[in-house]
Amino acid sequence: MSTALDHFAVTEQRRCTARPVHLVLAGATGRVGRALRAQLARQQRSIRDELGLELRLVAAVNSRVSAWAEQGLALPEVDSRLAAGAPTDWATLSRRLRGQALERPVLVDCTASPGVAARYAELLDAGVAVVTPNKIANAGRLHDYRRLRSIARARGVPYRYETTVGAALPVLRTIEELCRSGDRVRRISAVLSGTLSFVLGRVGEGVAFSIAVREAHALGYTEPHPREDLSGEDVARKLLITLRESGYALEREDLEVAPLVPASFGEDLAAEAYLEALAALDEAWAARAEAARGAGCRLVYLARFDGLAAQVAVSEVDADDRLARLTGTENIVVVETDRYRLVPLSVAGPGAGPEVTAAGVLADIIDAARQTWPT
Repeated sequence: MSTALDHFAVTEQRRCTARPVHLVLAGATGRVGRALRAQLARQQRSIRDELGLELRLVAAVNSRVSAWAEQGLALPEVDSRLAAGAPTDWATLSRRLRGQALERPVLVDCTASPGVAARYAELLDAGVAVVTPNKIANAGRLHDYRRLRSIARARGVPYRYETTVGAALPVLRTIEELCRSGDRVRRISAVLSGTLSFVLGRVGEGVAFSIAVREAHALGYTEPHPREDLSGEDVARKLLITLRESGYALEREDLEVAPLVPASFGEDLAAEAYLEALAALDEAWAARAEAARGAGCRLVYLARFDGLAAQVAVSEVDADDRLARLTGTENIVVVETDRYRLVPLSVAGPGAGPEVTAAGVLADIIDAARQTWPT
């Protein structure tokens, strides 16, 4: 029988022999990046003591400046180090990451940058692990998605992107395990945007559409520009990634996507002006919500795949349906498979906000670190 003394001895041994994992954090001053830094600061010691992993931040990067220290950046000093940092040069950063100086390097990409995503292939090929909530790489051309997975597999390098679909929800992990065991995904119905779940929930309560979007923006649920959420593209990317992980060879143009606002609405407006302009849509949204209530339904932004066609659109769902019973920023993915046909499998929980996303990113970092340092 183990004792407290035995546990102490194991913990002390892990602390003294902690295996280093070097992190380069892109998007270090964004909302998710900041939340991740705070969570790392709180949990760094317990991760070292309990798992024997020394997660060491060696570089912090944003779109303008970067700070690099191979011996490690103190997390409380990241902002001050960035203030005195050098202009961001991804060619130089990539060369440093691909060099031999760092042991077990991991790029943590908390940006929405196509430029950073474009570096994944060369980094994975050089043995650099990639952890990211950035959807761009996996929602691009099917060929590129397959190439990244192929490189990671061939090189034995972790490529973790669970948070691209459900923040901290284990959506992709669940589907991967089903498919690996020989099951087949046949249909998917999902609410994949905690942001739009929140907005449409508030509209259903009688709050003006423009006010609901402004609330979501103030709470950090939306992208920096809410147009990205209301266009439906964020949900389209999540559905596309989910279907590709399920074994379906689809391109973005195979998905039919209906935005919440007209495609040309406020296309040249900055975020604040865009939020104000949304008031022009309040009356129409109020009427739509009232009509749904009258029919015993709720409005949800539904991502759906029936085995043949994939669609993303605002839908009226019976108020008693599990897809309509979400609150706040909850997401839900309902998956019908060969094995889960009569009672489909569902994964549900909070799906928006920097804290939730950062928690999922940290879990992926730990998972990647454990793969690079197998026990």
